[in-house]
Amino acid sequence: EASDDAEASGDEEVARSLSHVVDLDVSSNALTSLPRCMGRLASLRTLRVMGNALRTLPSSLFVETPVDLIEFDDNAGTVRDLEDVRGYREYEERRRERAGKKYDSILLH
Repeated sequence: EASDDAEASGDEEVARSLSHVVDLDVSSNALTSLPRCMGRLASLRTLRVMGNALRTLPSSLFVETPVDLIEFDDNAGTVRDLEDVRGYREYEERRRERAGKKYDSILLH
């Protein structure tokens, strides 16, 4: 239990130090999970986690961050697995809005 407390404390410290990160790439690191404190990354817009062993992502990522682009290819789970995570629908709306804005800006130039 003490080890769990130390790990949680370390996760919180990392989250605080990364609170201003907008684009995070942790691809190809053999990760099997991401910490729940990912929701503390209040500025996160893009998350790249390709090529890991992830089956899912923490709901805090979808609910508590403004993330609007997640690259999840080549993991143990699929996007279909993410669809059941609380907050995924809201993420999907943000992703579509971002894609629409990008498309609109291409049309305007």
